[in-house]
Amino acid sequence: MVKYRCLALAISVFSPLLFSAPLSLKETLEFAIQNSPTLQKSKIQRQLADYDVSDRRSAFLPSLDFESSVGLAKEKFSFPEEPWRSALNLKLTENLYDNGKSFTLLSKANLAREIAEVSLKRDRDKLVLDVTLLLYQYSNVKNLTLAKKDQLELIQKQFSSVGSQYQGGLRTRRDYLRFKTEAQSAELQARQAQNDVEKLKTSLRKLLGDETNTLDFAVIPVESLPSTETKIDLQNSQTYEYRIADLTTRLSNYDVTLAQQAYWPNLNLSGGLSYGNSQFINSQNSFRDTENYNANIGLTLTFNLWDWGIRSRQIERARSSVSIAENDLKSKRLEVSELLKNLNLDFETLQSNFALSQELLKAQEDAYKLIRRDYQDGQVTYTDLIDSLAKLLAAKTQFFESRYQLAGAIARYHYYQGTLYETALK
Repeated sequence: MVKYRCLALAISVFSPLLFSAPLSLKETLEFAIQNSPTLQKSKIQRQLADYDVSDRRSAFLPSLDFESSVGLAKEKFSFPEEPWRSALNLKLTENLYDNGKSFTLLSKANLAREIAEVSLKRDRDKLVLDVTLLLYQYSNVKNLTLAKKDQLELIQKQFSSVGSQYQGGLRTRRDYLRFKTEAQSAELQARQAQNDVEKLKTSLRKLLGDETNTLDFAVIPVESLPSTETKIDLQNSQTYEYRIADLTTRLSNYDVTLAQQAYWPNLNLSGGLSYGNSQFINSQNSFRDTENYNANIGLTLTFNLWDWGIRSRQIERARSSVSIAENDLKSKRLEVSELLKNLNLDFETLQSNFALSQELLKAQEDAYKLIRRDYQDGQVTYTDLIDSLAKLLAAKTQFFESRYQLAGAIARYHYYQGTLYETALK
């Protein structure tokens, strides 16, 4: 813990120097895992579950108690010849049998720790998923921003040419105003896109726990995205949500066992060793003369004959909790099944959309090159050029959006499969 705190302090102080260059996807995920407040909370809960298991294991081990006292004592107002009172006791005790309660509590603690472990992995992978999706969105908007800037430069270049021709009487005022309007519109779109980029940066910094608000992020190139040929094959039992619901159902069964153990007679077997020494201060006897040793073993049977139905109701409450957990598990199974079916449908649609967007982008790029050449040769009008440029930008938008959305669907698939952390950081 001290090592991680020192690392976090160093990052917070020197982050402007350490991360002056934009962070890659892997670096961003590593930073998020080390600094996200949500994940740190899950790590603490996992550690608390370990403590609980250790406590339950201690019930099977003997306990050693030491007690010592010294002082003055008197009865009424008469002083004894020797008013000093002293005692020293050392006791070793062991609970040999408690009707199986300790075993049940240990099993429950182990299962609770397993739930905490799965929950930690779920929260870690959910953080990785959220950061990855936000980075994909950031990269998409960043690429569109660059495309809009390129469009703006082309339109401004044409507008400058049309302006010169208008001044020379070679272009009409209508042509000049049309290009001016297109240039202003393209500039507004470019500014809005840049504003969207900055908002996404802010969202990423918040998600990562960047208190310095200085981190920058590299664009994830389309070429480095996961393969579009990924196949999806998921089962309900693989998802974190289903696994946690299943473990929670099993955990509630232990409450029934504990309630039943409290209902029936309790048999406890205990043993101990003790050492004592009294009146060893200002005594005429030696220290060893006042020593005493004791060994004991006892069997205790307790049974509450009448409690107005409290224990019976506790058993029914525990069974009702099991029924609730089983219904929650059934609901989670149906919910996850629906989610996975929708993911499969969306994935197939996104694969088709991406394939079409590739073809459309290639066709629009070829069309724009032809129209731009014909425009320079005077064979088409400026409206044809502007229209072709707008179609090219729309094709780029569809291409980038469909590609990053497909990558996001693949990331969701790995999250539900429980392999996103390993896949993203490999």
